[in-house]
Amino acid sequence: MTRFDTLQVLRLELDSLVGRGGVYYSIFDKISKPEHFMKTERTSDTIIVVLYFDDSVVDLMAEILQIECRLSKYDCQQPFKCYAADMFDQFNSRQHQAIVTQTIKSEIDIDYLVKSGVIT
Repeated sequence: MTRFDTLQVLRLELDSLVGRGGVYYSIFDKISKPEHFMKTERTSDTIIVVLYFDDSVVDLMAEILQIECRLSKYDCQQPFKCYAADMFDQFNSRQHQAIVTQTIKSEIDIDYLVKSGVIT
């Protein structure tokens, strides 16, 4: 989450991540009351930024990060490989979260953005 006055800083930080392709974001106003739903102008209120990652980006980062994943036909875990993606089960929620978090941390200095108040 961010505010309208710090949104531009966050967008500049996201440019390197989005510029590679496969990562997108949407911006939504935080709505606390139903009558605010049709609000057309942005103010300094809280804004929510949602990131979307293509499966190909998640797969590639899983291989780079050497995420261990369960093989479909065997009861064992092996480091994920993109070329054999169909041999692996889907990533569980913790694996997926770790991949996305590490991808973001590799491109953006999250600690600085939190400390400076750009994101909460």
